Amino acid sequence: MLKIYFDGELLELDDETLDYMYVNEGAEGVVYRYGKDAIKIYKKHCFRDRLSEEDCIKLGTISTKRVLLPEKVVYSGDVKTFIGYSTPFIYDYPCGRIMNMKIEKFCDELDIIREDLRELAKNGIEIDDWHTGNILYNGKLYIGDPGGMIFRREIRPQWSMGNSEFVLNRFLKDELFPLARLSKRSKKNIESVFDDSNYIGWQIRDTMEEKETVRQYVKRMTR
Repeated sequence: MLKIYFDGELLELDDETLDYMYVNEGAEGVVYRYGKDAIKIYKKHCFRDRLSEEDCIKLGTISTKRVLLPEKVVYSGDVKTFIGYSTPFIYDYPCGRIMNMKIEKFCDELDIIREDLRELAKNGIEIDDWHTGNILYNGKLYIGDPGGMIFRREIRPQWSMGNSEFVLNRFLKDELFPLARLSKRSKKNIESVFDDSNYIGWQIRDTMEEKETVRQYVKRMTR
């Protein structure tokens, strides 16, 4: 039995209910679906930094469209201990389907994510540690795990933005583009084709062809 205090009510969840609500889990915690919310409950033992109650409350004041941020905090059943947070629940497909997106639509989605990164940077927040397990795709692209955030209140927003753009570029080059089923040589060519010093969405728009899919574009650029 798991007892949690969430969104103004006490929830008593037995094992059968938890099995039905289960979505996935990682090093930080276990994610359950509850209505329109995805609730992450922290594991008792975790050897990596994770969002604090203060972090979640701060992130909850920032408006983003594709980077999913905490909306509500979760407490233990006695309302004494912070144990997690919620984000909107997104139905998603296997991320390999992103390869079938039209490249122009893909760039449009990247631009929206980039605007989210700019909003985060204004608040002294950078992204970190993105991988395919973070991404949700349902025709639109979402980043579903806000745990990989760095709070940089002591540096300028433009520096935080530059660091976040670099992480976005590396995520696409190291994690997403290889889903196009590239040869070993093509995977190596990714590094020379895309420059980490500039936002990758601009580079794609300068080189894409009309009606290409993401897969077709990546294969053409890296062959």
